[in-house]
Amino acid sequence: TNPETPGVPGKPDTPEDPDAVIGPWSICGSFTNNWSSDFTMVQKDGYYVAEGINIPAAAQFKFRKDRKWDEVRTYSGNVEKNRKYYLEENKDGNANIVVPGSGIYDIWISLDASHFYLMEQGKAPSDK
Repeated sequence: TNPETPGVPGKPDTPEDPDAVIGPWSICGSFTNNWSSDFTMVQKDGYYVAEGINIPAAAQFKFRKDRKWDEVRTYSGNVEKNRKYYLEENKDGNANIVVPGSGIYDIWISLDASHFYLMEQGKAPSDK
């Protein structure tokens, strides 16, 4: 677990499973120490996923590659849970994904970073 937040669900962390394959994409947003840290995503079922993230209402986020701002993917606007959204490159940095309501979510991004799902905790894109 993260030494700054040991055992605290929904905090930026490394995978609990030592055999997990960490993906190049991570989640950074208003709920990740105000855009200053990332949620690690691990490979699972043909996606990269960050599971059990506690997100407040109206929070915003983006996906960034290798924890840098050089390559960013986002969706401009509000999203609903359990739906597929196509991502766009975020060259100007202005667009953010806006979470509909507070909750604990699993966030999935395709391996090619073309689309994502904001899922209820415990649900996968195949469950939609």
